[in-house]
Amino acid sequence: LRRANRAALIEIAARDLAAVDAGAVEIVESVAEELSHVADAVLECSLAYARAEVPGWERARLAVLALGKAGAQELNYISDVDVVYVVEPADGVGVDEATAIGTRLAAAQARICSAHTIEGSIWQVDAGLRPEGKAGPLVRTLDSYRAYYDKWAKNWEFQAMLKARPMAGDLELAQGFVDMVWPLVWRVADDDAFVSEVQAMRRRVISLIPQREADSEIKLGAGGLRDTEFTVQLLQLVHGRADDRLRLRGTFDGQEALITYGYVGREDGQRLGEAYRFQRVLEHRGQLFHLRRTHLLPKDAASLRRTARSMGERDAESLAGDWQKSKRRVLRLHQRMFYSPL
Repeated sequence: LRRANRAALIEIAARDLAAVDAGAVEIVESVAEELSHVADAVLECSLAYARAEVPGWERARLAVLALGKAGAQELNYISDVDVVYVVEPADGVGVDEATAIGTRLAAAQARICSAHTIEGSIWQVDAGLRPEGKAGPLVRTLDSYRAYYDKWAKNWEFQAMLKARPMAGDLELAQGFVDMVWPLVWRVADDDAFVSEVQAMRRRVISLIPQREADSEIKLGAGGLRDTEFTVQLLQLVHGRADDRLRLRGTFDGQEALITYGYVGREDGQRLGEAYRFQRVLEHRGQLFHLRRTHLLPKDAASLRRTARSMGERDAESLAGDWQKSKRRVLRLHQRMFYSPL
């Protein structure tokens, strides 16, 4: 499984690196989508391996739903795969027994995916966005999820479900979860506190970045990827209450819909999209060299030169200048749209 995953990543990377225009819309979006397809296949296969370890697995229906970038089909080369597990009993099986079997299956899959071997690693499965986080049960039935989201879920949890997508296992059951939670997602902005909560969450993330990394943090820093993603999500959730054309999972698709239907000016939207794609490519290039997780702009001269060449830049100085320009552009647009979404 690890060898097959590595071969798929190399095939995608070859097309990515050979592209004439690294930041072209079709290249950036297709790479992210293909990486997500690989992750889907890995989780389906790892679930098959997990079944081989769990006697009586057929007595439980288990669905795996993708969240985050995996749910949006916009994965990086190296990324956690955020998931939620749903279980239902097979015919004639009790809920408690099915839940116990589903828990063993989910735990086995997570262990298989997270293990480091001589062949390397694969997509790390993270179920931390489930109800009650790591303190909550790993798997729940649809009725259990429905009760939680009706009574106890916080606004940010509904925001996370914006990207929920059937991924592996029992896809019919997974779609049942989406059908249950999807209407709740689009009601969250009715809460008067929602917008201020999202804005406070974004400020908190920035405040936690170590000072020494603040200027090179591509993902979380001010003017980085998260500013674009939070802006698009907030505008979707605010305006998507009344306009179902905005009810899309991905940042790329959501941004395009906001422009098309007049919620973001075409020039502003185009500039934000260009900066976002540039930053996604920059993040990918940093991850590709050693196939390791990083969201930081490299600081040593050799790595900067290598990254610059891979992105068609003249030299390291040109790359650094374009990075700063993209941050300023995103930050300016983010502050205008994110803090005045209505």
